[in-house]
Amino acid sequence: MNFIRAREVRSAQATNLVLIFLLGLAVRLLFAAFRQWIPDDAIGYDTLARNVLAGNGFSLKAQPPYELTLFRTPVYPYFLSALYALFGFHDIVVYAAQAVIGAATCCLMYFVARRYLSQQAALLTAAINAVYPLTSHFVAAKLTEILYTFLICCAIYLIIRGYQKVSWRWMCAAGGTLGVASLCRPEAMLFPIFLAGLFLLLHRFKRPWWKMSMALVVFAVLVTVPWLVRNYNVREKPTGLVGFGPGLIFWQGTIPYFDWYTFEYAPGSEQYDPIVKQLLRTPPMTEVELSDLDPKLLRVGMENIRRNPKSYFVRRLKGYPHLWISGGDYLLGDYNRSFGQALSERRYFLIAMKLTLLAGVGLLPLVLATIGLFINRRRLVELLPLWAFPLYVTITRLPLDAEPRNTMPAHPYMLVFAVCGALYWWGLYTRRRKNENRGKSAEAIIELPAE
Repeated sequence: MNFIRAREVRSAQATNLVLIFLLGLAVRLLFAAFRQWIPDDAIGYDTLARNVLAGNGFSLKAQPPYELTLFRTPVYPYFLSALYALFGFHDIVVYAAQAVIGAATCCLMYFVARRYLSQQAALLTAAINAVYPLTSHFVAAKLTEILYTFLICCAIYLIIRGYQKVSWRWMCAAGGTLGVASLCRPEAMLFPIFLAGLFLLLHRFKRPWWKMSMALVVFAVLVTVPWLVRNYNVREKPTGLVGFGPGLIFWQGTIPYFDWYTFEYAPGSEQYDPIVKQLLRTPPMTEVELSDLDPKLLRVGMENIRRNPKSYFVRRLKGYPHLWISGGDYLLGDYNRSFGQALSERRYFLIAMKLTLLAGVGLLPLVLATIGLFINRRRLVELLPLWAFPLYVTITRLPLDAEPRNTMPAHPYMLVFAVCGALYWWGLYTRRRKNENRGKSAEAIIELPAE
């Protein structure tokens, strides 16, 4: 009987996961069909993939000479080139493949959540991920977010298995997967070290956790070594996963005359800032020159903060809430306007829609996740693999650009805690209703004889 019951449970679980996959796929295909967008980064990834297929090397140049780039990592461009080689240069093929990967990530999140939550709560987590618009939105662009989120989700699942079993073998697999994720987006490269530090700190530096931490970090590094060697050969000096970018972004955040919405410098700023003049020169700087400039930009940025720390932190704190709070404006398409523009044009219905999206898509999940994290505060050590990555993203993005797309790969884990918060409030509500109904029944029984 127990065998038959277990078989029925597995069958029902498989059916539910298929339905969640189909739901996630349908939502993402809708975005692919009606919300395609082409940011500048997408053009660069497409150029890289085409050059790889044409034998021109890993270059961002559309025309010869094809200078090898130090600005991108290889996983996503090679993913695109594989799709192009199999199906031709069709954008919809890329979007469809990303839709499948995104839907598979929703199912994988069931197994992540199931390690800690009940089956019903884990299914609810997967279902919410399936219809969550922020993650679905990135399906319709040639960007790393969808593939990177899937790789991080695979790594987190392996980390959970290793963490719960205290198994260094699982951590080896997790470290290798994190290495691949770092080659998709280099911002993950410090996460193994960050996670290893949490392991040791929260487990009081006990011997098994040294082994676990070393396995995680070493295998993550081993996977990235070939690319580090490649960058060394291109630049002829030690170079990270990318040759430049972090220093530039950090420096831009320390100057008040760079606009993060238009990615442009204020007119005339090149007259009083020699670095801006150097960056805007004609012909433009080569990638090797930018790589040499990047460490200097880090130093200049630190000096800018030292001279006027108040101005810097005020600017950062003003934009920082946007990191986790997405207003859902991408759902409005061409109809969208800023709040100021909508008010000046007296588009009050648009303002109401924007406020509704801000509350439903931006604030509500974050508030519920905060509640879920609070009610699980006694289990924080046990739940470490779930909250470590969102914390890592939050900390590492503080000195850089605070765009919602930078936290998108961490939103699935935020939604796990949001489900916990929602179920907590639902439990309070149902218990209150039951108590009210019991009170009414008691009153009726007492009053009946008096009538």
